[in-house]
Amino acid sequence: MIWIGCGIRDSKDWIGYTVCRSKARQGYAYEVVSAVIDMLKAQGAAFIKAGVASGNVASIALLEKLNFQYYDTDNEELIFILRLDQEVIF
Repeated sequence: MIWIGCGIRDSKDWIGYTVCRSKARQGYAYEVVSAVIDMLKAQGAAFIKAGVASGNVASIALLEKLNFQYYDTDNEELIFILRLDQEVIF
C-alpha cells in the first residue's frame, strides 16, 4: 500500500507519502510522487515542499532523484523544496 497526500501550508504546496515495507524499493513511490508533481505543476504551483526524517535514507534519495533540494531543518525534520517555476528535468 502507498499513501500520498498533498496540501497547502505556509502558502506552499506540501506532499507526504508512506510506502509499506512489502512495496518498498519497487519504484511505486517514484511513479506516484512524479504524477503528483505533474498535477501540482499543471495547477500552477511554484514550489513543492516535503519533510523527511533525517534517518530516512530511502526517502531522501527519492526526493533528490526527483530534483528536490535540501532547504532547511525544522524540529529535526529535513525540509526539501522543488521549484516548479523554472525548467526542471526529471
